[in-house]
Amino acid sequence: EGCGGLFYCLMLGLSVWCNYYISMMVCMFLAFYFLVYLAFSGKRGKEFGKAAVSFAGYSILAAGLSAVLLFPEMEAIQIAGSGDNPFPKTAEFYFGIKDLLCRHLVFAPPTGLTEWGVHLPNLYCGGTVFVLLPLFFLSEKISWTKKLICGAGILFFWFAFSVNIADFIWHGFHYPRGLPGRQSFLYLLFVLQFCYEAYPELETASAKKLILIFLEFLRW
Repeated sequence: EGCGGLFYCLMLGLSVWCNYYISMMVCMFLAFYFLVYLAFSGKRGKEFGKAAVSFAGYSILAAGLSAVLLFPEMEAIQIAGSGDNPFPKTAEFYFGIKDLLCRHLVFAPPTGLTEWGVHLPNLYCGGTVFVLLPLFFLSEKISWTKKLICGAGILFFWFAFSVNIADFIWHGFHYPRGLPGRQSFLYLLFVLQFCYEAYPELETASAKKLILIFLEFLRW
């Protein structure tokens, strides 16, 4: 917002050109983020339609800019070692929301490239997440709109990590061989954005609030 559609188009096209596989995940996240943005932006009627058409048009144009690389790579990924995986017929949950949060702990064992059938993503990004994220939701200065966006985003990514059908789609319609949840960098950027907004709360938060957060963390 504020940079114009052409800038978005060029940056997305550059992303696809640099890494087609990761850019698939970026595009899916952008679609989710754009829908959330529209839902809370107050745009209605013609403004809503104009924004949706502009987003779709510039996204398609970005794909077109990198088409010379895009189509050969789409063919290449289909003949990769895991490219022949059939689409899952039934939904299956790999793990719960608590397991997702546990992956933020410093002592959570990392999932490596050679581990097949392990679905827990690597999510450690600093222990302060367990302080700043609760402060974000408890802050009276931060709007409920942002809190709803943050909560919806965490649930969205949990679904993307833990449901086999979503996992299959996020990884280019095949299961990754080792290193699951390769879209985790998007989740971490999303969470850290809201942690950054909560950081000033550390200066004004009461000792009682911080102690309660710490005790709740220990209990959990």
